[in-house]
Amino acid sequence: MLEATHALFLNLEQFRQKVNQASGMLSGTFNLYVPDNIQIHGETPLVKAIHTFTQSHPSVFMNLHSAANKEVEVAVINGQATAGIALYAQGQAPLGSRPLVAESSFLFCGSRHPLFHMPEQEITLDVLTKQRMISVADAATSEVWEEIRPHFTYHAKADKVDARALLILSGSYIGFLPEIFAAPLVAQKLLRRITFNDLHLVTCCHFLARMSPETSLMVETFRNLLEASY
Repeated sequence: MLEATHALFLNLEQFRQKVNQASGMLSGTFNLYVPDNIQIHGETPLVKAIHTFTQSHPSVFMNLHSAANKEVEVAVINGQATAGIALYAQGQAPLGSRPLVAESSFLFCGSRHPLFHMPEQEITLDVLTKQRMISVADAATSEVWEEIRPHFTYHAKADKVDARALLILSGSYIGFLPEIFAAPLVAQKLLRRITFNDLHLVTCCHFLARMSPETSLMVETFRNLLEASY
């Protein structure tokens, strides 16, 4: 019964795909997985692509999931996700993925932290490496960071950006945050960017999809809209 049910659902999806191709109108469920902090970027190409896609294909049920980066990749691999957007270091993205845009993160401390009022010229590498640092994902890198990374030890971990910000705001840790996320907190004088040697991290957004006959038309349509929005 289980095998027969699985075959039935597969046949229904194949039927829907043929109807989509014949009519030029898409239907079905689009399961899109995105990084947990992607919503902080405001009017982005992703927002524009979702708008155009959903307006052009109102019969598609959009199911959006916010997840940690690894969860996005796993969901695409095991078929839970129709498509996903994940962050990778340069040269580390899976074969077949499409690069979209690079994102920069900078080092911050909170207003309670000893470095908050320290003059920038006094913040040396020796000073930085004595601070309690939040661990950094492998997907985030830069030339400056790779040079100094071995000198740091880590005292906390927070995979999601809002949790990382909470640790930094506590005044006990320093850590990296996307600039657009940190900007309002900097304006409120709750965070300070540490500009040591233009220290920052770079990650690249990639579009992931596990192509199948049931979802290929939907994936290609959305991917074309997304790439056209950049």
